Amino acid sequence: MMITLRARIFIFISIIVLLIIGISLLIIVMTRKGNATPPATGTEATTAQNDGVANAPAQGIVPTPVAGLAVRPQPTLDAQKNAVKQLARLFIERYNSFSSNNEWVNITEVKDLVTADVWSKISQYIGKNSGGTAVAVVTQAVSVSLSNWQDTSATVLISTVRDETRNSVTQHLQKNYQVEMLKVGEQWLVNKFEVVK
Repeated sequence: MMITLRARIFIFISIIVLLIIGISLLIIVMTRKGNATPPATGTEATTAQNDGVANAPAQGIVPTPVAGLAVRPQPTLDAQKNAVKQLARLFIERYNSFSSNNEWVNITEVKDLVTADVWSKISQYIGKNSGGTAVAVVTQAVSVSLSNWQDTSATVLISTVRDETRNSVTQHLQKNYQVEMLKVGEQWLVNKFEVVK
């Protein structure tokens, strides 16, 4: 039986790929075994009585942090302000960019960015007909500024450029928005937004 050149090349490349995958998996398994810490053989060696308190670390032994737990540093005030501005910008760009053919994706995408009050107002547009007119709108923020900042609320001013196409005719519009942000727990959400002059 004669194997074609194409079949021989395919078999040869398949064997090489399988070898590379096998060697990679072997290296991964070996490095994980090398990083694993052996379990303690006796708790007596790692604990000591410390003024009558049991299970305190013995002198000179430093407890290691639990693997897989990430310690998130507290963000700085500037980082928090920047995050609030970016969330407001993201909301305005997504909510105001849509097509009559996109089945209100622009509204459903921002559900996690808004308070329940805002969601109840904007979700009522889901399922509304655009009147049969083909519409496509793309909104881009050109400037974002923070006009008010408090520990649990902020006001963000956003200037946008909006390209609106209706029946193959495109208009370029500029709109300014004021977005009220509210801190709910550890998360910042859009609490109110409006077009401003």
